[in-house]
Amino acid sequence: MLDRKCAVFLSHPSDQIHCGFSRWKCHRSSCSFGSQSNDQANRSTRGGANGFIACELVAKAPADGYTVLLTTGTTHSANPSLFKSLPYDPVNDFAPVTSLHFNVFIFVAGSNFPANSVQEFAKMAKANPQKYTFASANAPSRIGGEMFQVMSGTKLVHIPYKGAPQALTDIMGGQVSLGWSDLSTAVPLVKAGKLKALAVTGQDRLEILSGLPP
Repeated sequence: MLDRKCAVFLSHPSDQIHCGFSRWKCHRSSCSFGSQSNDQANRSTRGGANGFIACELVAKAPADGYTVLLTTGTTHSANPSLFKSLPYDPVNDFAPVTSLHFNVFIFVAGSNFPANSVQEFAKMAKANPQKYTFASANAPSRIGGEMFQVMSGTKLVHIPYKGAPQALTDIMGGQVSLGWSDLSTAVPLVKAGKLKALAVTGQDRLEILSGLPP
């Protein structure tokens, strides 16, 4: 039993996948969030700026084990490759505790978007450089867009967002052409017909979207 509460900081908006997962994980470990009497943690979301805000806060906190960062590959894997300098040291400022889950992304567009496959979209984008936009809500989705351009020989316009729900809302509304999103946020919208899934990252098909090519 801890002698005082932990402070748990989330690096991305509270409506994204690792927020819900953090609630489940802490409940399973008897460190639940809410009004239960055995509540041993104060959870705070400090999203935005590719996780810089939460990481810098935790990096500067006392190294006593009572300040915890719950983050994604964005802050400690992708950011060092995307930015010349960071307000934190991803190696020396943190002590890893555990890995909670692994996630893949799906390539999505609005339901009325004319392309129905990655190949069709690549052909459209090659014929119309910088006509199409892609949304990113974190570093992996940004890298997805950049890698697609390099691999397909296309030029897209990048539109950054603070969180995936905001990005997907604009993709559904047609303000942005497409983007890469985590499964928990995008799959319900795909199944509801509000988004069109073009592909999934990784080498295998997903059971939940078995018709979607990797």
